[in-house]
Amino acid sequence: MSLPNTLSLPAIEELSSLYNESGHINLPRFFEPDFAEKLTSSLEQHDGYKLATFINNQVLNLPFSHWQSLSQQEKQSMHQQIMHNASQGIGYLYGRSSLETAGTQTSLFQLLADWLNSAEVLAWARQITGLDDICAASLQASRFSPGHFLTRHKDHHASEQRRAAFVLNFNREWHPDWGGLLQFYSQDGLPQKAWTPVYNSMNLFDVDRVHSVTYVTPFARQPRFAFSGWFRATPL
Repeated sequence: MSLPNTLSLPAIEELSSLYNESGHINLPRFFEPDFAEKLTSSLEQHDGYKLATFINNQVLNLPFSHWQSLSQQEKQSMHQQIMHNASQGIGYLYGRSSLETAGTQTSLFQLLADWLNSAEVLAWARQITGLDDICAASLQASRFSPGHFLTRHKDHHASEQRRAAFVLNFNREWHPDWGGLLQFYSQDGLPQKAWTPVYNSMNLFDVDRVHSVTYVTPFARQPRFAFSGWFRATPL
């Protein structure tokens, strides 16, 4: 399988100006339809997601089989802790998968990762952001089911030296009332622009932008699927 080809994008000068002005840009119809369909199917069929959350100052990535094996009392206790943290604006709860745990989807996930780390795409990211030290891109898959969320945060990471974050959305349908919005905030926490996870769109934003993924409602008809990651200044 060859590397994907993106559709025609706006001129670099226009994208760079928008990015520098707001710290984020949204690019619709990012991949050619056939490749977007393959990525969508891979996310829907993937069975390697782990339950990502934060409890007792610890990052947890629990296999769903482990979560299902817990007693009802244990699940309730964990859920109470997760909700307590969330009420204080701390934490998250969603399905996450790295390349290492991608199972049968590794080849397609790796293909996307290779494309993101190609000289052409890295040069594109440097031109848009104006950050000449970008040299690599890391990638993960995510599935936000009803009840999942990601509270306000920035994407700084000392060892990875993240420079710009990206989200590639692959939902066959999505209504903004279902939640799962990529919500931006001012530095003092006031809500600003929010993006619905529109199918086959790319969100690119500065890691210094405060953002969240809003709560996915119980009446959402499907999970919120995406590939996300960071353009960074340290090699993989």
